[in-house]
Amino acid sequence: MAYEREDLQKIDDLAIEYYNEEDTARKLVLRERIAVLFMNNLEYIVHTGELKKLSTDAKRAEIVRDISITFFVKNLSKYNPYKKEEGIVPFMAYFYDFVFWDSCKECKKYYKGIKGRKNTDISEMYDVGGNEIKTDTEYKEDEHDFNEKLALFVGCIVQFQAHKDMTKSTNQTHFDYFQSFYTGDMVYLTKGEGFLQLLMNYEQLIQKSCSTEFLDYIYKDKVRSLSEMFSGNLKYYKELKNIGIFGKSKLEKTLNLPIEQNVYATYFDVSKVAISKKVDAFKDYKRQLLGGEIGA
Repeated sequence: MAYEREDLQKIDDLAIEYYNEEDTARKLVLRERIAVLFMNNLEYIVHTGELKKLSTDAKRAEIVRDISITFFVKNLSKYNPYKKEEGIVPFMAYFYDFVFWDSCKECKKYYKGIKGRKNTDISEMYDVGGNEIKTDTEYKEDEHDFNEKLALFVGCIVQFQAHKDMTKSTNQTHFDYFQSFYTGDMVYLTKGEGFLQLLMNYEQLIQKSCSTEFLDYIYKDKVRSLSEMFSGNLKYYKELKNIGIFGKSKLEKTLNLPIEQNVYATYFDVSKVAISKKVDAFKDYKRQLLGGEIGA
């Protein structure tokens, strides 16, 4: 577990640097680095300390994951390491304290016998405490699918990380391929149920990063905003060029999501083998970004 604890210390250090940074562009870079470390260690975070008391079965663990992600996205910018007079408050201590009690409150909807606390404004206090959690709880069926949101959020983080180096590419053809794959992924994420609101926090970046030419290729009408991408109708396979690549069975159907490789092949007018190599290169690129620290 040493590696994970080391990463959590990096999050604490970067969060303080993020708070003190005045340059907007640098703050975005720091936030993205923190986000990658956070998502890479999410499973460790959910099953550590106070949160471990809640994550005693798969369904509870899903609830805690969802609360953890939501709290991180909304409250990193509200974190103040100097809130308490007696010393610096580490980000992860601040995170664990509030997520534990917010998770208790959420779990009460699905389990009996879990005690929580009244809502607390995080801008007013960090030092919260409360009742011990009971372990003899009875499960009630959850109506939400937290796994889908988690998977989409991870995918979203990958895409935004890819954006930085992608825009610095000196190889225009390489850039065009990666930007189109990026755009296809963002269409898939935007149309993910219950995920549009989170993406809208990054709307300007998404619009800047997407290929308008590829959007025009796959949508029936012109779309540019996230709401248009969400509600817009994708074309039928028969409306694309080189439709023979799809076979007759698909021609009367709307494009599938996620966008398949053959659609990219018709867009770039290349072979299935050629596009497969490019798609694999993009996947490797994203894996590399998630596997190491993202620099400035």
